[in-house]
Amino acid sequence: MKKKVIASEHKKEVKNSPSISRMIPELSKENIFYIKIIVASFISGILLMAISLKGYELIKLRDELVETQSQRSQLSTQLTYWENVAEDYSGYRDAYFSIAVLSFQLGDKKKARESLIEALALDPQFKEGREFGKKAGLL
Repeated sequence: MKKKVIASEHKKEVKNSPSISRMIPELSKENIFYIKIIVASFISGILLMAISLKGYELIKLRDELVETQSQRSQLSTQLTYWENVAEDYSGYRDAYFSIAVLSFQLGDKKKARESLIEALALDPQFKEGREFGKKAGLL
């Protein structure tokens, strides 16, 4: 008998409790609109942060490019100076060695090799020249 009483009380509790469908709010058009606004704002914020980061990276790259161009300009000026010295003093080993080093730094390996060979022709015992040639792969 106790089982029937408990079962009937349980049925009364179930009938008195709200149904699950009443607990889930319905999404009105207004709620959907606000959800869309929130999602669009979130996505816009993420995109704005990504654009800002890329802008910062571009500024850093531009600064590096300006620095590199400045260094190349200085190297070119030094190269011109040593070429003039080598022209005026054709037997000056250090002028040809400087031309070789500067040309190598500027990426002109052919000119660097020619100048290094000229420096070594003037002084076959030129230790620094041979070491540079081996390290740079010019000899």
